[in-house]
Amino acid sequence: MFPMSELEVILEYKGVVSFETIDELLLKLKAKPAFTELRTLIRKRAYYIIVECLENIYKHTYPDLSEEEKVLPYFYFGRQENNYVVSVGNLVSNNGISQLKYELEQINQLDRNGLKALYEEIINKQTISNVNGAGLGLVTIALRAKNKISYTISAVDDKYSFVEMMIIVSPTSNPFP
Repeated sequence: MFPMSELEVILEYKGVVSFETIDELLLKLKAKPAFTELRTLIRKRAYYIIVECLENIYKHTYPDLSEEEKVLPYFYFGRQENNYVVSVGNLVSNNGISQLKYELEQINQLDRNGLKALYEEIINKQTISNVNGAGLGLVTIALRAKNKISYTISAVDDKYSFVEMMIIVSPTSNPFP
């Protein structure tokens, strides 16, 4: 999906994601010297983004599909030059694609102050019954990454699309003014 030239892979996974899988991946990540030796702030930002992305994959897993229909989710975390890259892909129901696209476009158009305002707006409107978070996780990912969220959406069939996102965690640069 996205150019991964010169990417030093720290952790990768392709397959069905369950809570157990998430726990195993996070334990493996915490055991990797390439992760544990990161500056604390970068490590915490990357860890939050990874957890949020893995939970999103879990929420959008469709176990009712036959093996032939399945497009397996994937997760990569690695280093590219001085940046850290989280890349994920998973199947999403077409019913949610227009909302997801709207949220990603809105997030990518905002500066840092706009993201903070959107975060506050979502938090203040959110109720206990609103289980999907109304894009709160995506806003928080953009705030923590201090970068835009790159994404592609590819139709699989009339029911599902494959959504891929790449989040770059930069230690120094900040495209949000």
